[in-house]
Amino acid sequence: MKKSNKVNLNTFLNIINLCFILTAIIIGIYGIKIGIFKDIDVLIEEVKKVGPFGPLVFMLIQVVQVVLPIIPGGITLPAGVIIFGPISGFIYNYLSITIGSCINFLLVRKYGPPLVEKFISPKTHEKYMKLLEKEDKFELIFALIILLPGFPDDFVCRLAGLSKMSLKKMILILVLCKPWVILVYSLMVERAVGYFN
Repeated sequence: MKKSNKVNLNTFLNIINLCFILTAIIIGIYGIKIGIFKDIDVLIEEVKKVGPFGPLVFMLIQVVQVVLPIIPGGITLPAGVIIFGPISGFIYNYLSITIGSCINFLLVRKYGPPLVEKFISPKTHEKYMKLLEKEDKFELIFALIILLPGFPDDFVCRLAGLSKMSLKKMILILVLCKPWVILVYSLMVERAVGYFN
């Protein structure tokens, strides 16, 4: 790649980073003001208000939730199923969580360890940092963490940014392993909603 093309690509990526950060800040401030981060009913109501733009707004909120965990995932994931149904809700959740996970990976790859330390307790940070010492097994461990429920997936995707894993390999693991957990959650939410209705 020519130097001028590389500079143009870096400038373009920096502009995208800046736009995302500004969007995340705006969503964060607005969300705190109206309470969508604490109340699933408010989140559902706000997404429904925008009509045909609902899926896009919801996915943006979900991506922000993955990158800046100011919204509990326990609110956004079920909200997607309740608003859009189990199939569309699953698709929107899966796509936005995967996009957010890739952003986490790329941000850490660019800005380094300080981004891994944010938003996580020192105890959890110390525990999972040890995974990087197992270079030959890291990809397998990463895949198992993504596949199984109950692990800090967003943090581990950041951690992968410090490993030797390529973005292509991480995306492949997300494609193969991530859908199953989200699908199970989606079906559980759908069953719970049906039960209470």
